[in-house]
Amino acid sequence: MDFTTGIVLLASMGITFIGALILLCYLNRKWFYFREKNGKLFVMRGKAFPFGKEIYNPNESDLQKAFEPVLIPPYSEYKDMKFADKAEMEKIYFDLLFKWAKKFLYTDYPEQISYGFNYIERLKLLKLTVSEYQKLAGIRSIIVYKEGCNNMDKAFKLLQKARENFEECMSTDCKYSISVEKNIEIIGNAVELIGKRPEIHQTAEKTEIQSTFTPKLIGG
Repeated sequence: MDFTTGIVLLASMGITFIGALILLCYLNRKWFYFREKNGKLFVMRGKAFPFGKEIYNPNESDLQKAFEPVLIPPYSEYKDMKFADKAEMEKIYFDLLFKWAKKFLYTDYPEQISYGFNYIERLKLLKLTVSEYQKLAGIRSIIVYKEGCNNMDKAFKLLQKARENFEECMSTDCKYSISVEKNIEIIGNAVELIGKRPEIHQTAEKTEIQSTFTPKLIGG
């Protein structure tokens, strides 16, 4: 083998090596991952190297917020996943957070509804399909409704406490007896109205919530 042939052969091998390296970098970059750490979901992406991964950090600021590490609800059926396609990852991400948000509709702890809001606000930042947008609008309206009911319950308790305050005031040498009597009357009417919220509404709410996620049959 003469010198020229050797140089050509080495150059050819070098080009092949570089081409293979670029291909490996490209293939690794296509992979996306869901990974759990300290009770949070991290969306990862393959590095622009033949191996390794890093936290997914899109260019768009909205998407950066949407894919920030997010709390995994206790007792959720979560498992780490790997995706060879960005579109597939985004779809599963939407379905996962949507399911978690839906779970909080049935919580017995009103303060946890804020977690449902967090999931919804994240999903709003994604590039949604028409179907996803409609699902999101439906579930958000339900969460807002539930929060309104919780605020009504809080108001009911506060009104009861206020009435107790005014009644205690009436039992003392109060200088504002006329005002206190009027306040007691106003609060009494409000408490009576709010207290009439029938328990049957709870059953109706569950039925309405369930129907939101039940597909409607065409012509049915």
